[in-house]
Amino acid sequence: EQPRGHHPGAHGGCGGAVSAIAIVARAAHWMLKNPLMDTGSRFRARVVGALLLFLAFIAFVSTDSWFSILEDETTIVALARQPPLVTVGQFWSGDGQHMHPPLSDLFLHVWIDISGGSKLALRIPSMLLFLAAIFVLALSAEKIGGPGSFLPGIAIGTFWPFGFHFGRIAGWYAWSFFLVAMLTLSYLQFLEKPDRRRMGLFVTWALLLVFSNYFGWAIVVCLAADIALIRRHPAAKRFIVVTFVTLGLAYLPLWAIL
Repeated sequence: EQPRGHHPGAHGGCGGAVSAIAIVARAAHWMLKNPLMDTGSRFRARVVGALLLFLAFIAFVSTDSWFSILEDETTIVALARQPPLVTVGQFWSGDGQHMHPPLSDLFLHVWIDISGGSKLALRIPSMLLFLAAIFVLALSAEKIGGPGSFLPGIAIGTFWPFGFHFGRIAGWYAWSFFLVAMLTLSYLQFLEKPDRRRMGLFVTWALLLVFSNYFGWAIVVCLAADIALIRRHPAAKRFIVVTFVTLGLAYLPLWAIL
């Protein structure tokens, strides 16, 4: 096994990463200090947030050689390499892994075929999904706390120390985090305008989440409690009925094996 942080071309890659980070940091500094930019500008906040996330992606990629493959990743990737029909067949029969439903494994299987399966390539989707989830959660924070909440949300997610580790792991971690972020945003959008389209979007993200992680049910239940007991929203009854009837029917094949 190669020592962490040392491989052919590592110094050149790190040098290029440092240069890129310096450029991004200068651009972010200019955006923050330029008097021509309105301090309350939503566009300005979006650009600075995007620059921070781009900087984080560069940091993820340039330091990935320092992080060896974890045992969890080995297990997840080995299972994901199986043909999709084998994965689904083992799951339905009760002989497969039941730590989580197989949707994220099927996604990873497709990515392995596309990318070739190198260590960095395996982790790229997790990095992108983790950073995309931060952006989406910042949008949710903005809906709750106003325009001034967007950049702090980006900063908290970007500089969260555990995220720098768990945000790169190949598997279901970042995938589930992204789905929770999308579910949260779609819930807040439904509260603003409880029409059929937004109800459908929420249910779609909820389905993807509960078919990726069993704990997704807990998130959905918490949101149902929020709309019914805390907010007492006029559309609470419809929200709860449509959501749980749809999820319950979609989960019928799984109840027998759980």
